This record gives sequence, C-alpha cells and structure tokens, in this order.
Amino acid sequence: MSYLTLLTLRLTAGAAQLDEALRVRHANYLACLQNADGGFPGRQGPSDLYYARFALRGLALTGELSEAVAAPAGEFLQSRLAAPLPPVDFLSLASGAVLLELVFGIDVFAWAGIDRRQAVLDRTAPFYRSDGGYGKTERGASSTYHTFLTAACLELVGAAVPDRSATVGLVGSRRRDDGGYVELAPLGQSGTNPTAAAVGLLRLMDAMDEPTRLAAAAFLASMQSA
Repeated sequence: MSYLTLLTLRLTAGAAQLDEALRVRHANYLACLQNADGGFPGRQGPSDLYYARFALRGLALTGELSEAVAAPAGEFLQSRLAAPLPPVDFLSLASGAVLLELVFGIDVFAWAGIDRRQAVLDRTAPFYRSDGGYGKTERGASSTYHTFLTAACLELVGAAVPDRSATVGLVGSRRRDDGGYVELAPLGQSGTNPTAAAVGLLRLMDAMDEPTRLAAAAFLASMQSA
C-alpha cells in the first residue's frame, strides 16, 4: 500500500472520531467553496490545483466527498492536464485524480487518453537532480519538500525515484544537529515543513531508523508554541 494511501486511511480513522457537528461543519465549508469550473480556490481568487487537492482530500476524510462534487472536480483536473504546470501543481493534479478514481472510478487521465503513470514520469523527469532529489524548477537545486511530493506521487502511480539510495542519502544530508531538516543544502536552521517532508520520505522508502525517528519527533515537539 502506498504511503499516501496508508496516510489517508489513518487520517480517515482519526476523522471518524470527530464530533459529528464539527465534522459536518468542516465538510460543508469545503463543499461550498467549489467554483463553477469544478475547482477550489486558495485563500481567495480562482481555482487552484494545490488547494483543490486539499479540498477533495478533506471532503474524503470527513466522509462527505459526493459524486456531485467529484464529477465537476474531475472535469476541472482534466481541463488542466495539457497546461504547462509547475511541479507542485501537476503533482497535486495527479494525486487528486488518483483519489477520484479510488472513490468514484473517475479516471481523469483516461478521459484525456493519457497514460497516467507515464505522464507522471515524463513530467517529473526534468526536475530530477544528480543528488537524488527533485527541484522546484528544471535548473533549481534539490528541494526536500518537492522531493517528498514527487516520490509520494510516483509511488501512488506505481513508479519510483530513479535511485532510492541517492534519495535517502540526500535526506540524510539535510539533517541538522537538532534532529530537524532543512529545505535546501546551504541552510543551517531546521524547519517544520522540511522536517515533515523528510520524515515522510524516510517512511516512504522504509529508511526510518529509531534514533532518527526520536530525534525528528523531539525537534517537531520543540517547535510547538503557546
């Protein structure tokens, strides 16, 4: 079972324990944000692939992703398939499409006559770096966060990073003395987001040992504030 699928199942089990009124309130909020084109906006403005993925996932977790919402969402995703997209948007599109297929059998890529696995491989390949990571741009340095997003999406469609050991090594090189991780190699101060991405990568690649787990957990706990 893929990392993202397992994570979704765990989150769904947790969401099932929410108070019913709270669950419905959040689901209704997400559903009412759907735009006429089937997508969802960020904080404001037109539909955005990155936030559309979160909206669909949030509705699925709360058990309120209906076909009335899913069908136009699938049309929105399909409408963006041919567009030149930055990696984070394409990966959001692909993972959202997989969710719609799992829940309702809506195959966004097949609608467009596109092989999903090959499309993900082709779209992500230009961003692969020699150190085993993926950049935000075709010429940019490896990003811890984008490497996680890409690896998780590749696994979701039955593919994998070209060199697992190199990617695991890259993650290790981003670790700092406090147990946290950085987004880019030159940075010295660990961050919450890159640490979460690094932990996800190590879990995904079955490369998380106990000392690393405990150190990362301690760092994340230290980031909590009043």
